[in-house]
Amino acid sequence: MLSLVAVAATNLVVVITSCAENSATNCRAFATTSLPNFMPGATVIFIEVFNQASIAGYNKFAIPITCMIFCCILAIFLLKFTPETFGKDMEFAEDES
Repeated sequence: MLSLVAVAATNLVVVITSCAENSATNCRAFATTSLPNFMPGATVIFIEVFNQASIAGYNKFAIPITCMIFCCILAIFLLKFTPETFGKDMEFAEDES
């Protein structure tokens, strides 16, 4: 169980780092601090899915596995469309007009 927590914590660090890299310089701190606050809110969605599926009588082992498969497919899909930032200039300059 502890190894699952370690994997989850590592993935959270990767997500936060990716969020910071894809944000402009002026918005980087805002995006990096806001993302961890959105994750507990997203958890509420999965808790509601578990509750509704349990009420409907689905198998209690199939529900988390289905959610895990959905999240993995979504993560792979989003990873395909995330632009690579290696070697790019990440400095952001606003136009004063």
